[in-house]
Amino acid sequence: MFAKLAFRNVRRQMNGYIVYFVTVAVTVALMFAVNNVIFSDDVLHYADNYGGMNGALLTLTVFISLVVAGVLGYAASFMLKLRKREFGTYLTLGMTRRNILALFLLENLIICAAALFVGLLMGFALFQILSFATAALMEIEFKFAAYSVNGLLLTVGLVVGMFLLSSLFSSVYLKKTRIRELIYADKKLPKTRIHPAVWIAVAVVSLAAVIVGIFLCDYEFQVLASGRGDDDEIMRGLFVAVVMFAVGIAVLHYSLAKSAPYVYMCSKKRMCKGTNTFVMRQMKSRLGSNAALGAVLAFLISFTVIGCNVSFIMKATEKTQLDMNFPYEIMGAVRADDEWSIPVSEAKDIIREFVDVSTEHEFSLYTTGRGDLYAYTELYEYNIGQSDGQDRFMKVSDFNKLITECGGEAVSLGEGELIAVLARRDGSNFDGASLDIDGREYSVVKKEIELPDFCNVYFYCIAPDEVVEGMTVSEYVYVADTANVDYDFEGLREKLTYTIDYEEENFKIEVTDFSFRERSRLSSDTTTAVITVGILYIAIVFLFMALAVLALKCLSHCEEDAERYSVLSKLGASRRECRLAFLKESLAMFFLPLPFSILTSIPVGMICCRILGAVGLSKAIPAVVSGCIAVSAVILAVYFCYFAATHLVALRRTFKYRRT
Repeated sequence: MFAKLAFRNVRRQMNGYIVYFVTVAVTVALMFAVNNVIFSDDVLHYADNYGGMNGALLTLTVFISLVVAGVLGYAASFMLKLRKREFGTYLTLGMTRRNILALFLLENLIICAAALFVGLLMGFALFQILSFATAALMEIEFKFAAYSVNGLLLTVGLVVGMFLLSSLFSSVYLKKTRIRELIYADKKLPKTRIHPAVWIAVAVVSLAAVIVGIFLCDYEFQVLASGRGDDDEIMRGLFVAVVMFAVGIAVLHYSLAKSAPYVYMCSKKRMCKGTNTFVMRQMKSRLGSNAALGAVLAFLISFTVIGCNVSFIMKATEKTQLDMNFPYEIMGAVRADDEWSIPVSEAKDIIREFVDVSTEHEFSLYTTGRGDLYAYTELYEYNIGQSDGQDRFMKVSDFNKLITECGGEAVSLGEGELIAVLARRDGSNFDGASLDIDGREYSVVKKEIELPDFCNVYFYCIAPDEVVEGMTVSEYVYVADTANVDYDFEGLREKLTYTIDYEEENFKIEVTDFSFRERSRLSSDTTTAVITVGILYIAIVFLFMALAVLALKCLSHCEEDAERYSVLSKLGASRRECRLAFLKESLAMFFLPLPFSILTSIPVGMICCRILGAVGLSKAIPAVVSGCIAVSAVILAVYFCYFAATHLVALRRTFKYRRT
């Protein structure tokens, strides 16, 4: 009997369940796709920390499942409100609460089973799309990805867990609700004591908090990028800025929802126009719940925007960073005093066995055996910049040959001048620094332009050739570009690896002095791709959950809206005016949390562009700007689609009730 009644109810309530069904199906599809990535060796095996990536994604998908379960449970309360009179009637006819709960859970089970089936079908396609996107992010050839049984079982298990948790929320709601509340819930008037002036003041203060949080975040990131300041203090400052921004966004939307109708109603001219008075009173009647919901949605949408922007910014900066770290495909620096290392001449022969070399250069770094200039660097006190604490020098002729080949400008040294070059921008200060070489005093100038890393050392000085000639060679450096990047870099790396035997300590380590751009690219691309997928996963789920709750919130008021619009029609409003008033009400409810959330793309983009300029990655700024615009456009498109679908369903339900 219950099964037959449940199937009949699902068919009859399909318009109300459609948003819930679509949201669950899309969430299942996303979970299935990401779970297959977790168990896909084809994707993650390029990452250096395979286990860490796998575990992070697994933790993430379980966390998302808990969030979704909570949201679906919250959404289920709206589904119950949609049918509160029906359930109240069941109770008066003799059904127990347990019977009603069993009926509702059976209906939910039917919907979740159908959503699971449809979601898995969508997930099969979405996983291939996700694999294609991941391959594109990693810049590798796309191959049809194999599905994982473990991924399927994990998805089914998480969906069952989500259903059980959401069912728990529903049972708690039904147990606490009395029959009178179910039947006459729409007659209950909200008890609110609202002071518009107070909420306007709160809105102004919270807007100020958002602006201060943005500027504080920008300042802390600038300090972090410049290398100045204490890391703990910077992290504390960033935490305060993020909390200030998050709380400010939520409180701003809460106070706007509380005060906006009253501000609008202050103008008698606007209120007397058309059905504006009716619309404003409709909004005011749900002020408390709409305000709280708007605050939560604004928070979720804001961090959806930020998460999407950050993920694309990571990808945009990755290539620029790789070009700076690896101006050549193969790079090696062999210590001159290292008895274990493979000589450059021998390494060149090994390299040619694996790949054709198109361009190659050999040069040397030199040292005075002292660390006079290294003492001016920021990392000197931590002893983590140069392993031996000694200064390094490069001939100006060698540097100019390399920099011009990479598309840069040659440098010229002034009389008695050295140029200090650091591998990273930090707070190193060479003001007043000088060096005595063979009885001659040389002043040191810090190079502030963006320079590729030619020799894999933290700090070196560009010096005249004749000055360097009298120094001791510290490293022999070899750089080369290959005719193609499709070579066995792992096999080559293994051939160029040697073993250092510490007999006294009784242990051995394997070391290589050479690094490979393609290997580093694949590793960093994999890490970035997985992080990007994870961030987008959270952002998309949060966005769909927020929109689903908002849609169900709108649909839960259709029955009482039908009665109120019926009264409006009897007072003389035409059908067109009623529908226009309903559209205004839907727009106000849906789009109140949106503007400030979307506008967060502007400060996020500006902060990221300033950071990129500070760390020497200004070439990535155009891609960052394009990414921020694209993210906003996509979110607006998804938002509009949800609004259109919800409005059409609500319109049909509201005016259908009127006809009946």
